[in-house]
Amino acid sequence: MKKLFALLSAAMLSAVALAANTGDVNEKVLQSFRSGFPHASQVTWQELTDGYIVSFTDDRVRTKIVYNKNGVLISSTRYYTESVLPSSLRVLVKDAFPGKEIFGITEVTIATDAENHVQTVYFIKLVDKKVWMTIEMNSEGELRVTEKFRKV
Repeated sequence: MKKLFALLSAAMLSAVALAANTGDVNEKVLQSFRSGFPHASQVTWQELTDGYIVSFTDDRVRTKIVYNKNGVLISSTRYYTESVLPSSLRVLVKDAFPGKEIFGITEVTIATDAENHVQTVYFIKLVDKKVWMTIEMNSEGELRVTEKFRKV
């Protein structure tokens, strides 16, 4: 029993150390990330020439964020299910594509200028008995079909 406890303790300490390992990430970036995502888990960092990419999970949503060296968010990509999609957008999709099930969503947000205005686009995978399709929708609810495949 003591060996099992020691083994589990060592494994948990290793997992915590890996999750907390921020390598050479500068303090501005870490502060920006920690203030925006205090409950993030499974955090990994990758250094770029002019910034950092952080990948993590927050409330069952897989996320990747690109920060510049000053800690400013450049872009984010989130992967989630229908329940996380804003309800107003979900209603628009369900009305436009009745009978289709929302299989998954990829949300891409990009800072568009120096004032940090952002643009968000949702890529929503829909499915029914005959077809897989992807629609692209902006935050105003404008949508268009980008892919459509028949099931065989």
